[in-house]
Amino acid sequence: MIEPEIKRIEVSEDPEEKKPKKEKKPKKWKVLFFLLIVAGAATFGFFKFKSIQADKAIEEQLSLLKEGKIKNAYEITSKDFKEETSLETFNTFIEQHPSFKKNKSYDFTERKEEGNIIILKGELISEDGNTTHVQYKIIKENNKWKIYGIEITSS
Repeated sequence: MIEPEIKRIEVSEDPEEKKPKKEKKPKKWKVLFFLLIVAGAATFGFFKFKSIQADKAIEEQLSLLKEGKIKNAYEITSKDFKEETSLETFNTFIEQHPSFKKNKSYDFTERKEEGNIIILKGELISEDGNTTHVQYKIIKENNKWKIYGIEITSS
């Protein structure tokens, strides 16, 4: 009897074809890094927005002082400021520091937040070129930023 010849056929399989293709997932550190960047940008933007609003309170007061409206400039300060500083004391303070009434510009180089108070440090430049170093404290009261304190500093 003749045995039938059996041929073996070998099929070479590509291992890549055999495995199901996996979708590439972003690495955890990349996702975390992205989230940190977004959170940092949001925090910076929020603080910058608050700081700009605080600047507007100072700008409004300086504008009123330049127009000689000391009482109006006093009225836009915070409730706590008015409780601690009389209009007469405020007027004397402004008269002693002409950079407030004769302000040409201001430049705040340091900004920080302490709780619900924004502190701005910098200088007022008067029309005659004199510089007064100042620190403002701004607080939000009734949804409006108001001046909580003004201090002349050494620099």
